[in-house]
Amino acid sequence: MKAFEIYSGVGGMGIGFEAAGIQVSGGVDAWDRVGYVRSANDMFYQWADASDLTRFGSDLARYNMDIVIGGPPCQDFAKGGKRQSGQNAAYTRSFALLIATARPEWFVFENVTEAAESDEYFDARRIWMKSGYGLTELFLDASLYGVPQARHRLIVIGRIGEGPQFLETPIRRAASKEPRSVRSILDPLDPDDAHLLEVGYYYTRGYKDGAGVRSIDEPAPGINHTFREPPYGKHKTIVNPKDKIHATAAHVLTQQQMARLQGFPRNFRWQPKDGRIAIADIDQMIANAVPPAFAYHFAKAIRERHEDKCFPKINKVFRPYLLETTDLDIRSVDNICSRVNRARKLLEGRTYPDVDIEVAMLDRVFYAMQRAWDENEKLPVDQRKPNVPKPLGVHQKSDMRAALRLYAAMPRPKSDVEKAIAKGEAKRKKEKKRPPPLFPRARAQWKPKWTIGDLLHSPVPTYGSGKRLLSSRIRQKTVEEAYQADLAAQNFDPDPPDDYRLSPPAGDPAGDERPDNWNDPRHDSDYRAFAKARMAKKTRKKRD
Repeated sequence: MKAFEIYSGVGGMGIGFEAAGIQVSGGVDAWDRVGYVRSANDMFYQWADASDLTRFGSDLARYNMDIVIGGPPCQDFAKGGKRQSGQNAAYTRSFALLIATARPEWFVFENVTEAAESDEYFDARRIWMKSGYGLTELFLDASLYGVPQARHRLIVIGRIGEGPQFLETPIRRAASKEPRSVRSILDPLDPDDAHLLEVGYYYTRGYKDGAGVRSIDEPAPGINHTFREPPYGKHKTIVNPKDKIHATAAHVLTQQQMARLQGFPRNFRWQPKDGRIAIADIDQMIANAVPPAFAYHFAKAIRERHEDKCFPKINKVFRPYLLETTDLDIRSVDNICSRVNRARKLLEGRTYPDVDIEVAMLDRVFYAMQRAWDENEKLPVDQRKPNVPKPLGVHQKSDMRAALRLYAAMPRPKSDVEKAIAKGEAKRKKEKKRPPPLFPRARAQWKPKWTIGDLLHSPVPTYGSGKRLLSSRIRQKTVEEAYQADLAAQNFDPDPPDDYRLSPPAGDPAGDERPDNWNDPRHDSDYRAFAKARMAKKTRKKRD
């Protein structure tokens, strides 16, 4: 598999993916100093505007990347940030649009847990699902995945054509029962580690009034760029009741220790040869990175699923669901579960968003098995392949289809991420927060302004009701009269030659005030005689 990293930083997630056997071809980030660190570790880097990543979509599609990974900036979502939408939050939409443009088979999105309630993630999720991706959305604790740090993150794994939560089981299964402590990564032969082991406590800048002194027998809190600042100001004199020892007596972490708490290898180089990067910038890079050991576990699950080595297990509530909602006995329920497992193996572990698609794909497998068997039977006996599977019978196929439909009909409980999304949606409705209109003045009812007859300049449409034909003629007549009036206004002569006809006044170029039949060609010579004769005719009619 080939991967490409967006919002790569120094490449924490990429290191974890490479450890899982996935080739990371390069990374893109908007911070130019990140490039020096990546170059020092022989990692490809390219600068890019963080707000305009969609232009990489065509490049990623052309190079046929299997997976795109990335963690957009999360400062606007995090507890220590503004907790509101901003420019950094908008990068989530940019990442979603990049995925929809490049359409890799896989993608991984990482962010803080608070992002799940945001408008930006709601829009990104909708973009992914409309693009055909099945999503596995999880809240994970890095301390249960080999990282000595209680770093809670939202992990979203998407794959084209998969069902919801398709990779949840193997990732949950990879978690350890107990969180990893800081003590587990310390080396007694290292002088800094030896001092920390001797003291047993280290100082971190606490959040608000939280504890600043931490024990090495528990995981570290979430690392930020001020994590290893020494105590200053009131922290030197005032003792926090939550601290076991005074802050000045605790060990102050070194930058190398902070990097190892984040999961980076010891031989990772943080400075290029000329040493041009500030210490504070390196602390920021370490804090922004995804722990490599954390990324390794879901990268391993992705690779095993991609290589058909990982098959999803049946949900543990399926068996009780059948016993409660049907009259089947335990033996029949076990048979249904085994049929679902067998169908999943025939589908090579793939799950699908719709049961009809899943059954259709299973039928394709049945057809392929029957065809391979028939072709093998046509060969001479000594040339037949012994490992060709025998096709299934009609009843076996029907039972497997029915088992899949029963499994799909089971109501699936909402995940923690889906609950957070619903919470954010309820909050938006309570605040009556609506998206801005696409156009400033949208009409309530839309009607087409032109018809195909107008475009083809057809005098009479060839189809439609009589009422429509009449309205079309009236409309065309009105347009023609307006055109003639405009033409008369342009060609109007205020001093025309006397042709013995009543001329319209200068202020009436359209001729609205002209008498009836004023331009009758039969009476061009003497209009007055014509008018006199007409009046006499009307008088005779009245007498009669």
